Amino acid sequence: MCQSGFTRAPSGDCVTCGAGKYKAGVGNGECDQCAAGKYLDATGSTAESACKNCPANSASPAASIAETSCTCVDGYTKEGSTCAQCAAGKYGDPAGSCAPCLRGKYSEVRGATSDATCLECAKGKYGDAAGRSDCLNCGTGTYSAAMGALECSSCQTGKFQAAAGQSSCQDCIANSVSPAASVDETACTCVDGYTKEGSTCAQCAAGKYGDPAGSCATCVRGKYSEARGATSEATCLDCDVGKYSDLSGATGVGACQDCPAATLSPAGSSSRDACVAGVLAQGGSQGVGGSVCTHMQEDEGGHVGVVSSLPPSFPFTHICMCVSCGKYE
Repeated sequence: MCQSGFTRAPSGDCVTCGAGKYKAGVGNGECDQCAAGKYLDATGSTAESACKNCPANSASPAASIAETSCTCVDGYTKEGSTCAQCAAGKYGDPAGSCAPCLRGKYSEVRGATSDATCLECAKGKYGDAAGRSDCLNCGTGTYSAAMGALECSSCQTGKFQAAAGQSSCQDCIANSVSPAASVDETACTCVDGYTKEGSTCAQCAAGKYGDPAGSCATCVRGKYSEARGATSEATCLDCDVGKYSDLSGATGVGACQDCPAATLSPAGSSSRDACVAGVLAQGGSQGVGGSVCTHMQEDEGGHVGVVSSLPPSFPFTHICMCVSCGKYE
């Protein structure tokens, strides 16, 4: 009969139980294996208590003969002589290491055993790096509309976003626009031809036009505009020659008044004072009232006329002025 720690070999001899095994009783039976999760690096052991436990969070096959047979369980990885739990944002892989969740995903679970614990970042958030335990909020002026975003997009022109972590941007009010990535509604300014009135952008009225400051400027005296929502001062048209308007912001040609009889004014005149007495005289051409005037020539009433130069604003060069009568009939 073989003693404890020995087993009967085919040759009939009693041989020592090998490493990873033990035999407690006397007899010719087989040596018992150390259970899984244990190891035994000695021979001839006589009790199950000789089998040593693997380090915490590791396991080994049955009949293991050395501590090196103990490998970390899923969700743990070897760090020095211990098995450390995979951190949040990672999971245990078959190689016994902790793999990171991909970009655009996160995991709050510690000791995760599968990449199924890696979840996509929600709308309004993003994951710019692998191995994240949480996702970042999109900043103001940006958004993410899809799950699993790697980065956030800037709000487009004409939109804004004042809050963080949003999946869309808000529209500017009608007839206003903002730069891209605007972070507040105050960035929305009225488009040309409109001006802010309370919480809306109102169209510039006739007689006005949009200026670069975002307000509606008034057409000056001597001009008028029938256009609504005008974007340029060029829409303010001059009153015709022989007319004037002392009204600013005039909305139609009807605001242009006729000069008194036998007087003329340049285009765009802003006052009746611009109406000059006399008749047009370009090389003896016929003037106001059908009269003809030449230099220093008496008219039918015996009045002396003088050709007088006029300012460049007139569309003609000279006017025949009466010296003694004040004006021609």
